[in-house]
Amino acid sequence: MEAHEVFQCYKRIGFTTAYQMLGTIQDTEDILQDVYLLSDKVDWAVVRDPKSYFTRMVINSCKNRLKSARDQKEVYPGPWLPEPIIIDDLHDPLHHVIQTEKITYALTVLIQSLTDLERTVFVLREVLVFEYSEISSILERSEPAVRKIFSRTKQKLEDKTGKLNDLLPIDSKLVSLFIDGAETGDFTAFIELLTGDVELISDGGGKVLAALRPIVSKVRVKAFLEGIYRKGSFIGAYHMVWVFGGFAIVQEIQGEPVKIILFNHGKEGIKNVYFVMNPDKIFLVNMSQIIPPFCLN
Repeated sequence: MEAHEVFQCYKRIGFTTAYQMLGTIQDTEDILQDVYLLSDKVDWAVVRDPKSYFTRMVINSCKNRLKSARDQKEVYPGPWLPEPIIIDDLHDPLHHVIQTEKITYALTVLIQSLTDLERTVFVLREVLVFEYSEISSILERSEPAVRKIFSRTKQKLEDKTGKLNDLLPIDSKLVSLFIDGAETGDFTAFIELLTGDVELISDGGGKVLAALRPIVSKVRVKAFLEGIYRKGSFIGAYHMVWVFGGFAIVQEIQGEPVKIILFNHGKEGIKNVYFVMNPDKIFLVNMSQIIPPFCLN
């Protein structure tokens, strides 16, 4: 295979791996560009396992950025949330990636709490469904060691959020209830869907007003939503959009996106509400191409 053929064949894997490792679209695209240039220097004719070799290149490129990302998060004002991927074109290759892989925004948020090694093993096994033998080859670790890391990592995540298989897709009814509350100030129907220990996380990046700490419990989330409604935080128009894992909301004012609202929904109810408000994470949203919900089937 030629370099460009290898890249096209495994670009989907590269995108998923890099995005889940780093949590930002720009960094993911930069990684793919770096790997594309590096792959041109590889003699692929003698590479026995192109898939594993290509994935290792992506992971190694990610490692160089993770330390810088950690340093930035240490001084980041308030909680840091991954940049959501909004699909505004069903023909976009990202739509196929998101539909094919087991990606949800809530899972992406959880993955960011892992160590580099845990994150790598979990993404390759749980999200991309690599065989343990493949992961062993990529990371140059024994297969039993890889199995142990994955088992420990999955348990670590489930201790935080419950069984990962219990995470539910975000449907339009749930999103509509939030929009109704944001437009009227009455969040009663939405609040009924929350778990008792629900957590609302806001990411303003120090550039817009946002809660600097998570809001925890149904009572406090209700008070918070009603409070910011009275202060005018929900003024604007609302669009139901498609992200990985189901529907989300884009709030816009005079054609400019100001907030992306996402949810983590489990069998017991809504466990998390996420407000992404950092302008650097939402400026790519193209309001003129937002797909109406009825076109997303």
